[in-house]
Amino acid sequence: MRDTALTADAMGAARTDVWTASDETVVGYFSLSPHEVRRETLPSVLTHRSPYAVPAIFLARPVRLFRKASDVVAAVSGGR
Repeated sequence: MRDTALTADAMGAARTDVWTASDETVVGYFSLSPHEVRRETLPSVLTHRSPYAVPAIFLARPVRLFRKASDVVAAVSGGR
């Protein structure tokens, strides 16, 4: 997870935020990625005087919260 997040950040593809407990155990994370929505895909009420592409942020990885340390280990190790 760490390597993927660092690579995506270095490429400007996504920014990952991580929440940790006081002992630095990961309790949750999410990734945001720059995106654009084309005007023709939007409802007409939203397109009045809007540019061809509207800037947006894409929630690339949904918020994930862990309840116990073993869930964190499973996520970081790919479920192994």
